[in-house]
Amino acid sequence: MRNAIPFLIGLLAVLGLGYLIWWDMQNPTISFLRAFFAGQFPSAIAVGLIGWRCFIFTKGKVPFSTVLRANGVALAGSIFVPMRLGDLAKPLYFKRVSDFPQALGLAVIVKERVWDLIGLAGFCLVVPLFAKNTPFSDQLTTIVPLVLVLGIVAYIGMLALPRIMTMFSFLKRFEAYTDAMRMGTWWESLIQLVFALTIWWSSFLIFYVFYVVSGLPSLSVFQLIVVFLAATLGLVATITPGGLGTYEGAIVAILAQFGVEWEAALAFAIGTRFCWMAIPLGMGLWALVVDGRILLQKSKS
Repeated sequence: MRNAIPFLIGLLAVLGLGYLIWWDMQNPTISFLRAFFAGQFPSAIAVGLIGWRCFIFTKGKVPFSTVLRANGVALAGSIFVPMRLGDLAKPLYFKRVSDFPQALGLAVIVKERVWDLIGLAGFCLVVPLFAKNTPFSDQLTTIVPLVLVLGIVAYIGMLALPRIMTMFSFLKRFEAYTDAMRMGTWWESLIQLVFALTIWWSSFLIFYVFYVVSGLPSLSVFQLIVVFLAATLGLVATITPGGLGTYEGAIVAILAQFGVEWEAALAFAIGTRFCWMAIPLGMGLWALVVDGRILLQKSKS
């Protein structure tokens, strides 16, 4: 099993690069391979920000390099399981490699997902400005308020949860978990808000760079924001592993409305997914090389 996972990761990398090379050979005016390499710089920024935020949530008790490897495992695992369930591997990873309590690791994941939702809500604030007179504008302007409400509710829920848990005596045994769930001071929340927004905008930058460098028909940054948001919502609102199908379908549907041929739109959807996943796949492989023996030994004990 230990050897099968690196093989599978390597196979995905070879298939992804092979597909980009094949497409470029068939379409000399479009270069997804060049776009892939250009997109690795903003991808590294996004991955680094995600890792640093997680490092802050662990209060420095998990080394940054371990956090990066754990995030690589979780992000790579999201390809195979639905609804970001791959994140559940992180608390186990932290426990086995750094002896970080699993309950606290779970609290880290919850806080990450809440701030992701808040960051997405903040990103959505720009959509009504750009979505007018574009395909699916009615759907987007309907969904955006819902995302904003969910972001606000999530933040209020995170503030209230520790207080609610301390109200019941039978929950006192979860005191350490309750403390880990606290949002911190207002300026700490402000820092996390900046992190969340920066992560979302750096993720969009991957999308934007990949599209612009590829040589596909020119689209404005506003149009690409609409495509990115629709693809993101298709990725989130799905039960398929890795959002397979809904992510690509959302991209193809809107790009086709913007005049991009559906074959090129589908190739772009596949290429941009691989562009974003290349570094996490590499970090997941790094994790197996560095910590694979430790994980295997402790799983037997």
